[in-house]
Amino acid sequence: MKTRLLFYCCLAVCLISSFTACKTPKNINYFSADKRDSSVYKTLQNYEAKIQPGDKLSIYVTALNAESAKPYNLSSGTGTAVLAQGQGISVDPSGRILYPQLGFIHAAGLTRNELRDTLLSKLSPFLTDPVVTVDFMNFKVTVLGEVGRQGVIPVPDGSITILQAIGQAGDIPITGRRDSVMVIRESGGKREFGYINLMSNETFKSPYYYLQQNDVVYVSMNNRKLQTENDQLFIRNISVVTSVLAVLSTVGLLILNITR
Repeated sequence: MKTRLLFYCCLAVCLISSFTACKTPKNINYFSADKRDSSVYKTLQNYEAKIQPGDKLSIYVTALNAESAKPYNLSSGTGTAVLAQGQGISVDPSGRILYPQLGFIHAAGLTRNELRDTLLSKLSPFLTDPVVTVDFMNFKVTVLGEVGRQGVIPVPDGSITILQAIGQAGDIPITGRRDSVMVIRESGGKREFGYINLMSNETFKSPYYYLQQNDVVYVSMNNRKLQTENDQLFIRNISVVTSVLAVLSTVGLLILNITR
């Protein structure tokens, strides 16, 4: 009887040890190991976000004579510009902005720099050496799933790549899939789902490499994490069984000692 109980205990210990043994990590490198000169790849042009109806813009005008520029900035009523504090100028449904002193200006479809140049051309007759700064106030992307920090990332200049977004989200841990990162995008009133393989050099040619306004990046867990969670569940179950066997063994030994 004692020999049989000892056998069961040893068997339980061996099972637990086999499931908790170290496993060889999978390759978690980004991009392929292709060492050819990068000039053989098509160069991806820098992406510039287009202004859309519903956008909120921060526009600030300065000039050689600071007082002369004040009428061209939104103010709090005391002459103090408050664009940087959250007021901003909204793009209406027709794609126009109503700008102080200049009236309606079409903005939708332009980049920040193109709108800046438009404003400069309109302000030049009235100001000496005007300088215009245009930023997005509501441009953002969201990163979810298996990343270091899930959340919303504001992008004032309207330019962010999927690598930059993932970097700001704390990178993808070993438990996340790098070969099939999903990008959810609203385009033309339709929702589209794109996938990008961050382990391939083709990443830089993908239409999802540069993120657009309100894109959602989702990183799913890989098979390693799924297997790990299953292993942990199994180990917990084995631990329960082992505990029960240990109790039964103790009770059995007590009974044997009593009945002798």
